[in-house]
This record gives sequence, C-alpha cells and structure tokens, in this order.
Amino acid sequence: MQNGNSSSECPPVIHHPEPEIGSARYVESSAAQIVGERHIFTTLLHPPANLPLQKTTGQTSPERHQYSPIGLRSIRLLKCVQRSELEPTYDFVTLPLQDAYDKFVAISYVWGTAQPDRVLPLKDGSHILITENVEKLLSYIFPVDEEYVWLDAICINQEDAKEKNSQVKLMKDVYSSARRVSIWLGFSQKEMDVYVTLLKYGIELGREGSRGRDVKAVIDGMGWFGGLMDLPWWYRVWVVQEVCYGRNVWFHYGRIMMPWAFIDSAFRLVEKANESLFNTESGTSRNGALLLRAFEQFKMIIRGDGVFDLEVVYETLYLSKSTDPRDRIFAILSLVTPSPGVSCIVPDYETSTREVFVHAMTSMLVSTPDFCILGRAGLATPRQIYDGRSIPSWVVDFANYFLGRCLTTTSRINNSLYDATPHKRPEVAVGVICDTGSGSKLYNSAPGTHSCVPHGSHCTSQGESARCPFPHTDILSLSGSHFDRIKGIGTRSPGLDPTVGALFQFLEEGLRIAITLVPYPTGELAKEVCWRTLITNCVGGAEDPRRADATFGTGFNVQYNALREAKKAGKRDEISWKYAWPKQRKMCSEPQRYCPQVWKRMFWTENGFFGLAHNDIQVGDSLWLIYGARVPFIVRPSRNVGNIKLHQLVCEAYVHGAMNGEAMKMNAVENATLHLE
Repeated sequence: MQNGNSSSECPPVIHHPEPEIGSARYVESSAAQIVGERHIFTTLLHPPANLPLQKTTGQTSPERHQYSPIGLRSIRLLKCVQRSELEPTYDFVTLPLQDAYDKFVAISYVWGTAQPDRVLPLKDGSHILITENVEKLLSYIFPVDEEYVWLDAICINQEDAKEKNSQVKLMKDVYSSARRVSIWLGFSQKEMDVYVTLLKYGIELGREGSRGRDVKAVIDGMGWFGGLMDLPWWYRVWVVQEVCYGRNVWFHYGRIMMPWAFIDSAFRLVEKANESLFNTESGTSRNGALLLRAFEQFKMIIRGDGVFDLEVVYETLYLSKSTDPRDRIFAILSLVTPSPGVSCIVPDYETSTREVFVHAMTSMLVSTPDFCILGRAGLATPRQIYDGRSIPSWVVDFANYFLGRCLTTTSRINNSLYDATPHKRPEVAVGVICDTGSGSKLYNSAPGTHSCVPHGSHCTSQGESARCPFPHTDILSLSGSHFDRIKGIGTRSPGLDPTVGALFQFLEEGLRIAITLVPYPTGELAKEVCWRTLITNCVGGAEDPRRADATFGTGFNVQYNALREAKKAGKRDEISWKYAWPKQRKMCSEPQRYCPQVWKRMFWTENGFFGLAHNDIQVGDSLWLIYGARVPFIVRPSRNVGNIKLHQLVCEAYVHGAMNGEAMKMNAVENATLHLE
C-alpha cells in the first residue's frame, strides 16, 4: 500500500482509476469510496446478456474444435465476433505475446469439478465444451465486443501436453501483459444487497477516526465479506501468480466489480481491529486471510526485494489446492527465487506425478537448513497412490494436507523452541537402489546435490540418458543418530471436542504413564512431564509459538482436579466440555489446551522418555536424531539390501527431555547413516 505525508486535518487520498470497461452503457452505477487511505471506485454493471449456450447431449453436439499449433511465445485470445441474445459466436485470435501487451483481459477463476456440459460455439462451426461457471463468467466479464479475453482452460489446448508445458511457462508473462486481471469469484442472487452493504461499510470504514469500537460495529455487519473470503477461488494455487503479476486487478462478484485495493484495505482494517472474521486458526476465511498476508511478500520477490526457496513458498501456500496434483509444484515455480536446485524443475505434464514430487522434495532437502519439510512427510501423513506406485516415505504428498500444526514448522517460526541436534549441519544424499534380481546396489549422488537425470540412469553402461531396465527405489540418506525405541503406546487423543469423561480418561492415562517413568531423565516430577508433553511444551498461536511457563502447570492441576470431581459425580461423562466447563475458572477456560489433536497419541521409550506423536506409530519403531533437524523423527525398519538397512519415515515426534540437545549427550548415541525409502 502506498503512503504519503499526512496531517490530522486532511489525510492523503490515493485515487484508484475507474475500470476501463468500454462504453458506459455497461455500467449501471459507480460509487467512489475512501477505504483506509485509498479513494476507490466500486462499480455495478448492468445485468449481463443471457448466453443461451446449448447443453451437450453427446449425440447432437457440433464438431469439437481442433486447435491449430501456436508458437513458443504466442498466445490464443478469445473474441466474441457476434454478440446477440439469440446466438453469440466466438473466435480465436493468435498473437505473439509481445504484440498482445495491454490488449486483453486475463481471467482468474475456478474451473471446478463439474463436468463441462455447455457448448461454446466458434466462428468456424466447431465448439468447445465449458462448465456452467465459465458460461456465467463469460456473460459477466465480456462487456464489449472489441475486447479479447484469455482463459487458460479454453485458450490452451488441454489435450496437448507439449503445448501445456510451453504455455504454463508463460503464465506469469500472460498475466503481467494483460490490461486487466479479472478475478471471477462467482455470483449470488442477492448481489444488490451485497452492493448496497459494500457501499455503506466501505464508506464507514474509510471515515477518519474509524477505529476500535467503530470498526467493530461496522464489521458486525460484514458477514458477507467473510463469505467472499471463503469462496473456492481463494483455495486455488494458481491464483497467487495471477494476482502478483497482474498490473490492474479487479474482483467480479456477479455484477459487482471491486478493485484489489478495496479488498486489501478492508482486510487490513479488520485485521488491525483483531477481529475473528479472518481467524486463521478457526478455519473461517482461513486461506483467504493467509493469501492476503502472503501476496505482498510474493510481490517483493517479483520486484527482486526478497528471497524465497521452494520449501518456503510451498509452506506459505500449504492449504491451496489444484485439480492436477502436479500443479501444486508447477504453479509456485514462478514465485521461487532462482537457484540451481529449482531451475531444473520445469512444468512437464508428460512427467508422472510421482516423479514430480520426488524431484521437488529432493530440491527442498538438499538446500534445507533444518529439514522442516520432513515434518509433512512420513507414512502417518495423508498419502495417495500415484501412477500405480506409492511415493517414498520421505517425500511429501504435495497434493494432500492435514490441518495439524507441525513441530518442524513451529520450530522454524521460533527457533529457540526446539533444537534437538545443536551445532549439527544437515548432510543429505539422494539416490536409488537398483534391484537387478541377482543383487542390489545403492547409487547415491554427492552430498548436498541431486541429479536431474531420470532415476536409474546412474547404473547403466548405456550412457546418462538411458534408463536401467530394472526396478529402482528412491533413497534418501541422512546423517544422524539412533537414540531410542518405542516401548509402549497409549490410547488415541479424544480430539478437540472431547466429552468430560473422555478428557479425564486421557489425562489420567498420561499422568499414570508419567508416574511409571519416574525418576525421569530430566529430574522433573511426573505431573510436569505429563502436561508439558501433552502441549509439546509450546503455547501461543500459530504465528507466536513460545515455550510454556509454570503457570500452565497450575492450570493443568486445576483442570485435572475439576475433571476428577465431575467424573466422581457420574453425571457429565457424555457431556462436551464446552457445555460442562465452569466459565468462572479462569485457568480452566480452555481445557482443550491439554488435549492434543485427534491424530496424536502418547508413547514411552526403552530409555524412559515420554512423548507424543501420530496415531500410526507402533511398538518397536525407532527414534532418530537427524543432524540439522530441530525435532526427533520416528522411523520403521523395512528391509535389508545387502549390508544396507532400509527404513521408512513414519512421522516427527515430541520427546520430552530430548528436544534441546539432551539426547545428543547420551553415551549410547553414535553417528550413523539413515537410509529412507
């Protein structure tokens, strides 16, 4: 946001130009508002012309359009050559990208999961199938006959992988060349009510001195705004580069046109008022809020003012989604600071999803300072089968996610929270094991590097471009120490909305386990070991994690005693703690603080440590300190290949008394190499 010199009498006003949308006959009204320090036009278009596009029946639909090849630096633009309410007709125009500059509108939208069943007629008599959402946006965003429009699903031949590869590489140039980037959020039958409300609250938010209670009063009537922030567009991974590279960005919500400045300014005012409308922990408008915070950071990269590696960009856009799983990587490449490890990853839709994920993970690991990304990998995380094969345990399934907070991510936000391997640097080698049938051999790349040649080319005498015909397993080799083994596991956590009875049973079990481990390696009492483990010794929100102090132990005592009394009464076992908890007990107002997420469970080790990890851990799993990582990891023995012992990564772990270098001092800890498949 731009700022100028201001005075208390007359704050600076930054004028945002009205949208250039051709003839005024398409504009019903346009109102100027002051939002924050910006003078903004919000526009209401006339009702769109009805596009009576025929639905396909599979029998009567006209001939499918056959795309003609285009040059490497050229794009197709869609143009309405005949606009009438009875029979709109479209045509393609192909231009070199440099000649198309400022001559078209680029659309940012959601194709959706619906099957394309609308027929878009073209001038040559052929047709293209589109979804209902695309039909709607064309009727709203195609305001004048002379304007060209670019939509990826229509203007790129989706059945030609080579063309897709070429065009995806041009995406950032396409959006930066567009005269306007129009974001289609969808439409609502109540758009007039939204427009009137938008004008009212836009003006009130911009009043000089509107802060605190005034802002809160305005926000109370802005439920529609939170609804806009939770629409599917905010979860699409491609939208980040489309917005960040766009020079003139507008939102379309049915007939309403809102400039980017309005959404951005209103969000900042709401955030300044500390309102829960954009609470990133609650899930409401979660990704919308995260994206708005991230857009400015990514614009810094584009200006050359920041450095973001592939891992950081992925973590920032962790909740984003894509129809093609490979796009979770391809869509963020233009936001990554160029480096040798990333430059060899290029959009290639002829490459399998599994290979894209392995390559991306390898690139992240060879440049990681702390193995933060490994916290999202492992057998215990959501995973799918791609191309008929499972991905290696050490590779993140980039197309899936879970909402739980990772210890590795938390430790990166506050690097004083955990440091399980102090003064140790990451040592990484990525390679393959060739299973020839008569024997197996490990081929590793040099530490800190990775190869861009196809897996299996390392072990063939036919040259680097040839593939070995035998099966291969992708292997990650790490330096570290095996320091313990899981001896027993507890019951699953009752989750974030437990009954009184379930919560008491869980806490009682944790305390009982901790008592059996006394004297504890740290010298702490059983109750302190228990409550610190259950909260992973961390308090605060996702953006401000910090180490717990002794006051949380007091809260645990009060909560445990109150639960015990409720249990004795025998009347509240099946009542949710939300309705049963005494509000007057300040220290106990958040009993879920001591109840980990539903996918966590307690465990104890052969050396007497107490810990918390994923539900899928098993007795006999090994605990490793991976050099450079800030938290311990749990691995599972899988098989031997010659004299090489292979393991599978299960998950990260909280091990009380081993999170800050204590386990490194144990006599039994020896340097070793961990091979993960």
